[in-house]
Amino acid sequence: MKALIATLAFFFMSIASAQSAGQTRLRCESLKEAWIKKYIPDFSIEPTSLPFSCETPMIRLAVTFADLEVIERSKPYLPVYSRSHSKVGKLVTNRGCNPGAVAWSDTRSLVVLCPAFFQSSREFRTSTLVHEARHLDRDAPLHVKCTRGPHINKEGACDNEISSGPYRGGSYNTDIWVWRALLESNLHDLKKDTLRSLIRDRVPARFNAATETQILEWRNL
Repeated sequence: MKALIATLAFFFMSIASAQSAGQTRLRCESLKEAWIKKYIPDFSIEPTSLPFSCETPMIRLAVTFADLEVIERSKPYLPVYSRSHSKVGKLVTNRGCNPGAVAWSDTRSLVVLCPAFFQSSREFRTSTLVHEARHLDRDAPLHVKCTRGPHINKEGACDNEISSGPYRGGSYNTDIWVWRALLESNLHDLKKDTLRSLIRDRVPARFNAATETQILEWRNL
């Protein structure tokens, strides 16, 4: 009897594994099609010949774009895909990256993704692209010198305050609104604990004028 139970358990596990592998292949093919037909032209990704497969880093970028589309469909007040698409004139990888940099942008609507971007968590990558696109908005406040927290006295490492919407403050403000949207999304394979940890670290560390009430509110999401 024990041998039969073990055999049946292995059989059903094998089916589940095969189904999971099949779903992964289908998702990869779907992402590859979106990469070629939508993401490359939408963001003017260069070079267009960047290799794409389930094993290359580019699939992580494709997943980031797909996650932004999910947020936008579920949260109309957060047009993170279309707004980023409209601001980013060209997206390239690994150009002029300082050690440890994840990404950077400039006034020519260029966004550069550094090697650290592709090594970051899925949750962090999603906010990074929106963060850099927010820098390209004319009304986006610049980062300021930190007046408290772990980055105290560091220039350009903080935003002044938490705003009441994703596009009413600086790029760090946009980050926490994106993470909040991901927490409330139906993307079940995201790590909710990672998202909460990112928010809990970001709020007290990157906002000079964050009140205790705001810190508690965001920490308790």
